[in-house]
Amino acid sequence: MPFKKAVLTPWGHRGFSARAHHRRQTTMGAGFYSNRTMTLITGPWTELQHWAAPLRTDVFVREQGVPQELEWDDLDHSAVHAVCLSPQGQALATGRLLVHGPGQARIGRMAVLASHRGLGLGRQVLRGLMAVARERGDRLVCLHAQTSARGFYEREGFVTQGEVFMEAGIEHIEMSCPLSH
Repeated sequence: MPFKKAVLTPWGHRGFSARAHHRRQTTMGAGFYSNRTMTLITGPWTELQHWAAPLRTDVFVREQGVPQELEWDDLDHSAVHAVCLSPQGQALATGRLLVHGPGQARIGRMAVLASHRGLGLGRQVLRGLMAVARERGDRLVCLHAQTSARGFYEREGFVTQGEVFMEAGIEHIEMSCPLSH
């Protein structure tokens, strides 16, 4: 699958374009990136790895202490990835989308550089991956949220399923969100 592109209004989703590639652009409203265009690209690992891998290493391995052998798996090769880029082409946020079961998607490896959290970049990645899931006909998206990010996902319509559990030495909770078509 080639990478894809589309256009986003500030903080909102306009949907994917009819083109084969998805690249979304949004203008940031506040802070350092005020009035600057950010780009969200979705596509396969082979095309986005050079942006996503260093970012995930910074966030999960260096910042959160996740062992490298737990961070890297073969699922990257079958996933759809999303990367949010600064106007200078720096990867600021990323995530991946997997098939979880019939009509079900699983989002994971959501990461935003510490210096850029709170700017809506994670929201753009999440919404971009949910749009891909919706396009392919998925009816439900689930994920394992770090408990510190639970509120973020709840604001995007996710609800908790079950109890808190440990994953890679970090507290997580299963969450899901139905997709409207």
